[in-house]
Amino acid sequence: MKDEDKGKPHYGLLPKSWSAEDTGPFDYYYWDVFWAIAGLRDIAQVLKDVNLHKEAEEALMLMKEFEKSLFSSLDYIYRERNIDFIPATPYRGLDSALSRSLGALWPCRVLKPDDPRLLKTLDLLIRHFAEDGGVFHRHAWGCYGSYLTMILAHALLIAGRKEETLKHLKWILAHRSPTNGWAEGISPLTGEGGFGDAPHGWACAEYIWLIRDMLVREEDNHLVLMGGIPYEFIGDSSIEVVNAPTHFGTLSYTSKVEGRTLSLQVKLLGEGYPQPEHIVVDLWWASEIVDVESDVPEYEVVVNKVKVSPRVTRLLVEFEI
Repeated sequence: MKDEDKGKPHYGLLPKSWSAEDTGPFDYYYWDVFWAIAGLRDIAQVLKDVNLHKEAEEALMLMKEFEKSLFSSLDYIYRERNIDFIPATPYRGLDSALSRSLGALWPCRVLKPDDPRLLKTLDLLIRHFAEDGGVFHRHAWGCYGSYLTMILAHALLIAGRKEETLKHLKWILAHRSPTNGWAEGISPLTGEGGFGDAPHGWACAEYIWLIRDMLVREEDNHLVLMGGIPYEFIGDSSIEVVNAPTHFGTLSYTSKVEGRTLSLQVKLLGEGYPQPEHIVVDLWWASEIVDVESDVPEYEVVVNKVKVSPRVTRLLVEFEI
């Protein structure tokens, strides 16, 4: 940090860069800071796991410095520029590079899903650049961004806006190539590849992560099962997850719907891993949970979710649509 930069909105952020190449001119990008914070957080956890506690504390201290600088910058642009969302940089405004600001939620998880600045960013991005389903990257490509749309869908999933996630997922599926991949940029004229690599590896990775998190994801100190799967995907059929790696061990489950009853078989192999506080079975599409049968006594119904002990292996849930 340079003393002459004190009091400026970029003070304490990473140096100017091209960042993610499509974000625009040389500038102080928040996207870079999100990744720095997430990287230092994860490095600290790895260092703890191998008993390098002093080094872990140093990584966390540096992470907190970046967090402080990030929040100070966001406060500055709100106070001085009346910007209540997260632009690409402290010197930019509303443009399609706003899609990179979602990195604060996915994949970096720097801000909470209910952060007002993040929610405003989501709403503005959708209203101005993604109303028809795909994120149109007007700022750089003149094309829809395949992985940018997947990042939006994923951010909406984490924010609990699952119907919107499905809208963007359907757009993604409708614009895949014959080999089930995606170009980096998709032409608004042809609906096919219009820019960049194809098939694009980042897009493929984002798609895999999105579907994985719809089936099972970590939230704070617990696991969420089926938290993005719509009823239309499972009605009178079954879903099976086999040996999925999680922060809490290897998870397998099978869910089957018959009529208005969901049966769930769960197996979490967690030896050598931290134990989750609970598992959430998220029937977000149900209007009501009528009854629950479990092979463990520790469970709680919260609207259309069941919070249950991680020791559960069998669950029956009666619901209403």
